[in-house]
Amino acid sequence: MAAKVWEDIKKGVEDSITFATEKTKEFTAISKLKLAISGLKRKTDGKFKELGKYVYGKTTEGKVSELEKDESVKELITDINSLKDELKTKEQALEEVGKKDVKVEEVIVAEEDVTKS
Repeated sequence: MAAKVWEDIKKGVEDSITFATEKTKEFTAISKLKLAISGLKRKTDGKFKELGKYVYGKTTEGKVSELEKDESVKELITDINSLKDELKTKEQALEEVGKKDVKVEEVIVAEEDVTKS
């Protein structure tokens, strides 16, 4: 009988440790994603500011018609679109972490794949 009690206690402790480990992984994944999202938003804002300054400069010089063909403008717009796509991917990954049927490891792996690209 004492052995059964100890087995029950042992099982309860193991279950608690497993739960705590999963929650820690989940919170870590959420924190990493939120940090990445924040960084992407700052980068996107920076690109918009850079684009705005550039367009403003061309406008004050009376060269608005040149903007459409300007490689700097095209590059900034491409960078902004790329950052927006990456931001969307990270936000979707963040939503997935909260779902019960998705393992945190799957989201972490997906997040690492996005970071590498």
